[in-house]
Amino acid sequence: MTREGPGGKRRKELRPEFEDEDDTDVMELRRINYCFFSSNQNTLIDNKKDLFMNDDYDEAIVCHFHPYFESLKPLMRQWWKILRFAHKYPMFETIHQMLRNELRSTYEALLKQTPSWEDLVKTNKVLEERRKELEELRHPLQSTSSAGPEESTSAPLDMSPKSNRILRSHHPASDDTDSDMPP
Repeated sequence: MTREGPGGKRRKELRPEFEDEDDTDVMELRRINYCFFSSNQNTLIDNKKDLFMNDDYDEAIVCHFHPYFESLKPLMRQWWKILRFAHKYPMFETIHQMLRNELRSTYEALLKQTPSWEDLVKTNKVLEERRKELEELRHPLQSTSSAGPEESTSAPLDMSPKSNRILRSHHPASDDTDSDMPP
């Protein structure tokens, strides 16, 4: 609801510099954003509790999704139902499986969709920006200091799978090796 795609940038309608106060859809989006994400803690608690009790999720949240995320609306509706079910009946193994099934189903449906040319161009641009950022992270001293690579005393970050396993070993929950889930 607060992001546009691809790349996850904050929606232009929610940026301070956006100047369209007359558009009722924009004002409603800003109001909902404030009520559920940006207000004080007591207001957030009250609004989310009310949303949970009255099940207005579709009318309050999903209808405000950015058009780029249209294909995720069914998943988010199901996720909300699962969340409400879990709140009422805390059967964690069942809930976990229900959510996995929804994620798998959505993944399979997304694979069958053909993205628009515009989305592909935007996605490739975001991916290229991220590749450049990762490259800069791998060699931080080479990109920010005047010292040449031979003068650098720090090794570049190890981004290999072996390094990744070492990092994950500190987080037992991330060691899920269930291979039937999509990557």
